[in-house]
Amino acid sequence: MDKPGIALSGAPVGMLFGKLKAIRVTAVFLLTLSLLSGEVSLAAQSSDILRVAETSGEKDLTGSISKYPSVQSCLEPNSKLRLEPYWRDLNEKSDLWVCFFRIIEQLKTDDEIRSWLAQFDIKLVKAPYSRLGPNGHSLGFMCRKINPKCRIKWNRVEVTIPYILTPYAFGFIAYYKGEKLEDFQVTVERE
Repeated sequence: MDKPGIALSGAPVGMLFGKLKAIRVTAVFLLTLSLLSGEVSLAAQSSDILRVAETSGEKDLTGSISKYPSVQSCLEPNSKLRLEPYWRDLNEKSDLWVCFFRIIEQLKTDDEIRSWLAQFDIKLVKAPYSRLGPNGHSLGFMCRKINPKCRIKWNRVEVTIPYILTPYAFGFIAYYKGEKLEDFQVTVERE
């Protein structure tokens, strides 16, 4: 006969402790997962990436944001150049959008962006843009397939382009209001 307080519902004490231990391990695991996802969310929130993606009309960036959670995750690990993208890993337009956004966000000023692009023989174009009001301007660049320093896999960047019509250029346009990045567009051009 079981003594009161030693067994519950006829279950032996060892089974009860085993179940409690399993519940505790599961709870710790779930808490750890929620904290990790919270850290990723906090990292994304500290960036303007979600706000600008919404403004830009970019709908399907979740995979690329998870794949490239920071600017460091976008960079060629063995490069001697400053902030060189890991070109061969940028397989989709959304990858280009996320990584170039992260790099541009880190560089902050027009002069830093201009200096960074010069490493790849790319020129920055700056133009006033009235859509964003009197203190709005835009920055942009275009990298053509003939530039050996833009080493993306050209036939994989834009899935909507038929395989025989590989892209010949890609670029971005960043729209600023004052110093704040308000809109960011990545373009992929066909041959």
